[in-house]
Amino acid sequence: MMIEIFNSSSKPFYKFGQIMFLAKIDKQEWVSFIVSAFKHTGKNITEELAGIIVEKVSSHSWYVQQLSHFVWSITKETVTLEIIDKAFQQIVDTNLPLYVAECEALSISQLNILIAIANNEQTLTGAKVMTKYKLGTPQNVTKNKVILQQKDILDNTPQGFLFLDPVFEYWFKKEYIKKKRLTGRSVFISLRVLLLESDVFN
Repeated sequence: MMIEIFNSSSKPFYKFGQIMFLAKIDKQEWVSFIVSAFKHTGKNITEELAGIIVEKVSSHSWYVQQLSHFVWSITKETVTLEIIDKAFQQIVDTNLPLYVAECEALSISQLNILIAIANNEQTLTGAKVMTKYKLGTPQNVTKNKVILQQKDILDNTPQGFLFLDPVFEYWFKKEYIKKKRLTGRSVFISLRVLLLESDVFN
């Protein structure tokens, strides 16, 4: 994780400065910024649709800007919900090779933990959950949770474990888990199929 760069004595920036944890930018601030930026370039977007842009990516700063740019680039005059949906899918397609590579670098049990969390399971060391998702022993679950946090895939919050990347979470739930259910095969299905069947290279 990024924090290790400053907290690990083996890293070059160890104790380099004071660590500050920044909260997400307030939704209304994003809405005002997006509406103003579109208006400044001669394009129109309502506050409601600007809010949808922010909500679609859970106020993730990078994705708010990327999605806003994609929406702006395909809007001639006025933004519509259809344009936002199309732009969001462009983001998914753009990042798909990265998501596939990220999943292929994980073990079966680590992928199973992600599936469990995607299905809103929080007691990952419970006997029923470990059996249902084939998570292994409680020690394995604990180890894999740490690994997934170190890889910046999961975040341990007061609300439980959450995906750090909202677009990856969307893709994982909508495409990865869906493919697994349809095939009825092992959780570790061939993710390359997702690339071949997508519109990324078409």
